[in-house]
Amino acid sequence: DMLGLLTFLHKNHLTEIYPNLWTGLRIALTVPMTVAEAERSFSKFKLIKKLPEVNHVPGAFSWPQHHQH
Repeated sequence: DMLGLLTFLHKNHLTEIYPNLWTGLRIALTVPMTVAEAERSFSKFKLIKKLPEVNHVPGAFSWPQHHQH
């Protein structure tokens, strides 16, 4: 697996010999987690945004209006 290979490279001091592999593995192992977290956050935001519709609460969670003077 990718994590095993990353650990092997690090433990055997091979990161300088294979810098592109080291970087690629680190990116590959972190990007999916970041994407998953972003998707969860976006899904929660969508749920919160829909709460007033579900509960039929007029004006709840509405953004404040800025009035010009």
